[in-house]
Amino acid sequence: MGVTLIVKRIIAEIIFWIVNIVLIIMSFMTDRPLASFVTTIICSTPMNPLLLNRIQRKIDGNKFDFWYLLKLILPFFTIMFVLYICAVFSLKNNAILRGMEDIKAFMSITMYLLFIVVLFFYRKNDKSKKYIVFGVFYILCVALNFCSESMVNMIVSFLNRVSTQNICLESYEMLYFNVLTPIKEAILTYIIFDVVFEKKEKKIFSVDVIDKQSLKKENYEIIVQK
Repeated sequence: MGVTLIVKRIIAEIIFWIVNIVLIIMSFMTDRPLASFVTTIICSTPMNPLLLNRIQRKIDGNKFDFWYLLKLILPFFTIMFVLYICAVFSLKNNAILRGMEDIKAFMSITMYLLFIVVLFFYRKNDKSKKYIVFGVFYILCVALNFCSESMVNMIVSFLNRVSTQNICLESYEMLYFNVLTPIKEAILTYIIFDVVFEKKEKKIFSVDVIDKQSLKKENYEIIVQK
């Protein structure tokens, strides 16, 4: 195992410890600290480094691969982080973000910029699989954009049936325009930079050229760049 990979896994484990501790601290800052603490423990336990390491050691004697888990949940965690920050701003009525339009704009800009960074986190992943996921997500966004008002009402009604939250049309529009659309634009921006910075594949051929008159031989290297 390379030194770089070991460092990455240590950093990822530290991140999970920080998340667990922060969640527990935040649970005591609510109106019902005991209930929030119990809920936090239940929700954060599957990501607790101590528990995950114990389970992995019983399976094969090794430490848990926190780097893999971090890459797995990072997109979802980023969305939740942005939504939480915007919720805090809206509750505290921050002096900078006084109106709902400001909060929506802040959410869109933050989501867009953060997801560009998150996508570069996966740059070394299999490009074909990654671009298939991008394509499916883009198709979903375009299809939702083309939906008529009656179709949108049907989607909202369906979401209310499968969710315990009371989702209204405004909530759906916020989800689409301030969450999904910035992510879609971040994907397009990432693809542009990925194409620009893509390393060109080079093939080098060695060719011997012989002068028929002097029988002198010269060796040349031909570089073919795709």
